[in-house]
Amino acid sequence: MPEHTATQAGPTSGRVYPFVNCVLSILDSYDKFGLWAQKPKEERLRKYFLLDSDAFKGANTLCGTDSAPIRRQAAIFFQAVAMALEIRTGARIGSIVEMDDEGLGRAVVYSGRLVLSVHGWRQGQFGFTSMDKAVEEGERFIAAGLEWLEKYPDIAQL
Repeated sequence: MPEHTATQAGPTSGRVYPFVNCVLSILDSYDKFGLWAQKPKEERLRKYFLLDSDAFKGANTLCGTDSAPIRRQAAIFFQAVAMALEIRTGARIGSIVEMDDEGLGRAVVYSGRLVLSVHGWRQGQFGFTSMDKAVEEGERFIAAGLEWLEKYPDIAQL
């Protein structure tokens, strides 16, 4: 897997983050025809992962709005958390993300029968417009997952 770096100003500036690598790997897996491969990684993150303000405006309105960008970002985000945990531990990790038309969503990251993290959100409470915040949140979920895996390794193998 190639090393990716986040080059925005802030805490991720100039450093290599496994979470960013995982997000980019997942985006690459969705690029069936290699059309995004020529684009710089920052552009791919901005265009295919990060949300713009219009997506948040839509999320804060009542039911029936298109929340596809938020659904896509949530799925990629928690897949990246699961992938980063799997890379760090070697355990099989999975994620499940669902969101209804009213903007209520939940995500579960698990290994075997062990739930590593559960996150629920209401309309307008999930989404990232900057990679710095996404990395910060992703690393927080990864750290929590690692704690559970260290505490209950036998349950994760069931």
